[in-house]
Amino acid sequence: MRGVRGQAIAFICSPAGVVQEVLLDELGVTPRLPSSRLFASLFEPEYAEVVKNFLLRVVDSNSLSEEEFQVLLPTGPTPLYCSAHASARGIIVLGGTKPLTRAAAIRRLRALLRRSRGRVADSAAGQAERLARAAHDLRNPIAGILAASQYLLDDPPAPRSEEHVMLLESIQASSRFLLQLVDDVLGVSTLDAGGAHPRREATDIQALLRQNLAINQFLAVRKGIRLRVTTDENPPAVTVNAARVSEVIDNLVGNAIKFSPDGGTIAIHLGRRDGMASLTVRDEGSGIPASEIQTVFEPFRKGSGQRNLSAWGTGLGLAIVKRIVESSGGKVEIESEVGRGSTFTVLLPIAGPETAPRRRSARQGFSI
Repeated sequence: MRGVRGQAIAFICSPAGVVQEVLLDELGVTPRLPSSRLFASLFEPEYAEVVKNFLLRVVDSNSLSEEEFQVLLPTGPTPLYCSAHASARGIIVLGGTKPLTRAAAIRRLRALLRRSRGRVADSAAGQAERLARAAHDLRNPIAGILAASQYLLDDPPAPRSEEHVMLLESIQASSRFLLQLVDDVLGVSTLDAGGAHPRREATDIQALLRQNLAINQFLAVRKGIRLRVTTDENPPAVTVNAARVSEVIDNLVGNAIKFSPDGGTIAIHLGRRDGMASLTVRDEGSGIPASEIQTVFEPFRKGSGQRNLSAWGTGLGLAIVKRIVESSGGKVEIESEVGRGSTFTVLLPIAGPETAPRRRSARQGFSI
């Protein structure tokens, strides 16, 4: 390769090809990334397999990997010479319209990564730490208010009027909401501050799903909602942190119940897709407008139809889902249509046969 510098793009992505941070975009192509933020979407469809193999090669190698693609620019298809290396934060990719020598590519990748680390230390990580401290300070007094209101409702010291009961119930509901908000803020802050890489091991995701549904079915029964669950004959085990992924399942199933109409059905499917384990949750709710799909995973983003905070939640659940899934080497997708409901799909890395846990049984499907 010759050391000629042209226009360049650089980003950090997960092993599945999900762009997590844009470091440089002199080509102006990243605004075209869809909600899935897949690196491969910048190229013609026939490059999907090439991109996948390129990223696998990067993960398996301790050295710089190189590949040439055709990127779609306003001036037409243009060669993009890509160099990539695995780092502690993910795969860092540098692509340019002119080729670089390996030495020059390594120098520029290192410079971009150092600059990115500095920005994170000065902005995101610092903000996350300050936010976590504030949330932690708020948690105890809110929990105290909640406990006091519960005591007054359960064991009143004197006869109460209907108005007093309504006020206490309002205090209790507001305290619960605030406590959930604080816990969610702490969760996002922990992930943003670098706590997104807990120990991962082979996990039976079917067992995690069953455990979650055993809890959430009570919420579904209150609304007359049926949870219809199907699985592939042999759903794969996944390499994840079980506690984190359990939180992902709880967020997706809980949201589906929350936004589904009374008497509706939530369809949940566990299987595999694109060489990864897939979990799909489909509800029959009001759906999400196309204009909001791009921002639905951002913290504190809520639907435009939201009218009631206690009914719609804190606006952090999906942000937590996205961070956990991507830090696990997976990706999360959404399809939605106003008036028809939403479908969330989580893809997670499959455990190798040597580490996959044994299951007691496998069934084609089950319902609750």
